Amino acid sequence: MNKLQRVSLDTRLLNEDDVESLFNAILGRPVNDEAFKTSLAGRATVSEYIRLLLESQEFRQKFSQIHGIPNVSPDFVPDHQFRAPGLQESDFRCNVMLTASCVANGWKTTIENRMPGAKVHYQVFNQASDLEDFSAEELHQFAFQVAQIPMRAILIETELWKLDLSPDSVATLETVFSNARRRLQPNLEALLKYNRQTGLPVFVLNYAVPQLNPLGLLMPKYSLTNFCHLVEELNRDLAQLIESHNSVYLIDFDAICSSIGKRYLLDDSTLFTNHASLLAQPGIRDGDLQLTPYGSVADLYAPANARLIMATFAECVAAYRIISPDRKIKLVIFDLDGTLWHGVAAEENDLDPVYVEGWPLGMLEAITNLWKRGILVAIASKNDPELIETVWKTLYGHQFPLENFVGVQCSWGDKSDSVQRILEDTHLLPEHCLFVDDNPVEREQIALRFPEMRILDGPIATWRRALLWGIDLQVPNVTAEAQIRAKTIKRSVDRRQGLDPLSREEYLASLQVRCVFGDLTSLEHPKYPRAFELLNKTNQFNSTGRRWSDAELRAYFEQGGRLVYAEVTDRHSQYGLTALLLARGSECAQLMMSCRVFGLGVEGALIEHFMADLPSGGEAVFLSAETGKNALATKFLRSLHGSRFEATGTAIQIQPI
Repeated sequence: MNKLQRVSLDTRLLNEDDVESLFNAILGRPVNDEAFKTSLAGRATVSEYIRLLLESQEFRQKFSQIHGIPNVSPDFVPDHQFRAPGLQESDFRCNVMLTASCVANGWKTTIENRMPGAKVHYQVFNQASDLEDFSAEELHQFAFQVAQIPMRAILIETELWKLDLSPDSVATLETVFSNARRRLQPNLEALLKYNRQTGLPVFVLNYAVPQLNPLGLLMPKYSLTNFCHLVEELNRDLAQLIESHNSVYLIDFDAICSSIGKRYLLDDSTLFTNHASLLAQPGIRDGDLQLTPYGSVADLYAPANARLIMATFAECVAAYRIISPDRKIKLVIFDLDGTLWHGVAAEENDLDPVYVEGWPLGMLEAITNLWKRGILVAIASKNDPELIETVWKTLYGHQFPLENFVGVQCSWGDKSDSVQRILEDTHLLPEHCLFVDDNPVEREQIALRFPEMRILDGPIATWRRALLWGIDLQVPNVTAEAQIRAKTIKRSVDRRQGLDPLSREEYLASLQVRCVFGDLTSLEHPKYPRAFELLNKTNQFNSTGRRWSDAELRAYFEQGGRLVYAEVTDRHSQYGLTALLLARGSECAQLMMSCRVFGLGVEGALIEHFMADLPSGGEAVFLSAETGKNALATKFLRSLHGSRFEATGTAIQIQPI
C-alpha cells in the first residue's frame, strides 16, 4: 500500500458497504444489524474503524482460538498458583539453595526477578560431585534446598544407543537399567550433605518424562526399550530412596511440566532425549556453515520456561509452608444450600442424585479428603435441624455420614452465632478456621465478627482446588490418629473469645438492604411468571404451604385480591423478586419469601408495606397453617400475633386454617 492509499484510509469516511466488508474481513461474519451500519456510515474513518475492530473483544477471542492462545480474563489462575492456591509471592522472603546441573543456570535470575523476596544460591552439581562447604550457622540462613540429579549422569546415552532390539539384548537392557538405578543412590547422598549436617529441608525434583518414545509411536509402552518407561521407573526408585530420609521430600517436576504443557517446555523435541532440559536457542559456533538456518525456537515452539520455573519454585515454597506450623487451618465450616448442593434443598419436594451432580459431589469429595487428613469439618446453615438431617441422609448419607462433622449448627439466627458455637465446641481460634459459604452477605458477616478467620472467596469453580490443594489445608503426612480426631473433639466447652461483634441493627444498616414493592393483579403482568414460581416452590418461609393454579389466581384477582411483591437488593447482590404476599382487603391469605433473603429484615418490611394501606384502628388477619416444612414462617407469624402496627394502630391476628 503506497502513501496515497494510506492517507486515503486515514481520511475517507466509512460508508455502509465499508462497514460490511470490514466486518466480514476481520471478524469473519456479516454485521446483521442495519441500524448499526447506518449509525457508523459517515461518522468514522476507515482506519479508525479497522482499529476498533482489531481491538474488539470478539476479534481477540477469535484470534486466541485460531492460534491456541488462552483467552486470559482478570480471574485467570496463573501457573505458579494453579497447583499451589493461596500462595502469596510477596510473603516469601528467604534464602534458598539451588543444586542442579548447568541446565538450571537461568533459574536463579528468573526466580529473583519475579519473586524479589527470594535470594537463590545456585551451585552446579554433576556426577555425585562434592558440594561447597558451609558452617552450620551459614546453613541456618537458608529456608530449604531445591535439588535435582542430572539425568545424563544416570542414563548415559552411549549405553543405550548402541543396543539393538534382538532377543539377546533384553538381558543387556536390564543390566543398563540396573546400573542407572545404582547411580541414583550416591548422587542423592551427595545432594543431602547439608541435610545431614543441619537437617536443612530438601525438595528433590524428579525427572520430566519425555513426550514420546524415541523408538516410535506404536512401540510397546511398558518396555525397557522405551526411554520414557525407563524414566518413569527411575522416578519410582527415586521416590523410594527419598522416603528413607528425614526432611527430604519429592517434588513432582514431571507433573508440573504436564500441567503447563510439555510441548512448550522440554527440549526432547530439539535435542537428545536424556539431555532433559528446557527449550532454548542453541549457540551458533564460528565456522558453522548454516546452509539451512537452525530456526527460531521461540517462533517454532513458544517456550514457557519462565512459567515452569516459577511454578516449580512456587510448589517448593508451598511444600516448605506445609511442613511449617504457622497458621494451619484445623477446621473448615461449610454452608449447605448453594454450597454443598444446588439451590435450596428444602424447596424441593423430591430430592434425587441430580441435585448434587457436578461440582457439589466434587465439594463432598474434598470434604472427605480433608477429614482423612485430620482436618475438622463442620456445618453452619440457616435451616431446620430435622430437615437437614433428612436431606443429608437422602443426598449424601451413604457416602459421608453427617456424624463425621464435629458440629452441625442449623438455626434461623445469625450464622455468626452458629460459627461461634462451633469454635467453642472445638477449642479453636478463628485464625485456624476457614469459612465456606456461597452467600457474600454471610461471608461479610463472618469476616466482620471474626476478622482472623479465613474466608473462601472467588468463583465456585475455584473452591474444590482451593480446598484440596490449598497450602494451609495440606499436611505432611496422614496418621491413624488423624482419622479419629473428629470423634474425640465432639463436645461443647464454656469458652468464648471475647469478641465484640456489630449489633444486628448496625450490620443490617451496613448491608444497605433495599426493597422495591409492587402490586400484581393480572396474569399478564411481566412479574407474574417469577411470582408464580416463588409462590408454588417456596416451602420453608410459606405461611400456609398452599399451591395455586393460574385459574385460581385469576379468580382471586377478579374477587379483589392482589399479590404484593418485593424486589430486594443490597450492596452485594441483586436478589430480584424474592418475597410476596396474597392480600384481599385486610386479610393476608399467604406470605412467602425465599430463604436467600431471610434475616435481612425483608419479612418485616413487607408486612409494614402491606399494613400501611389498611385503615387505622382496624384488624389485619394472617392465615396460617403448619405443613411440617414451614416452621420458620409460623414462628415469625406467632411473633406478630396480638401486636399492633404502630403507624396506624391496626391489630394483628393470626388465624389457623
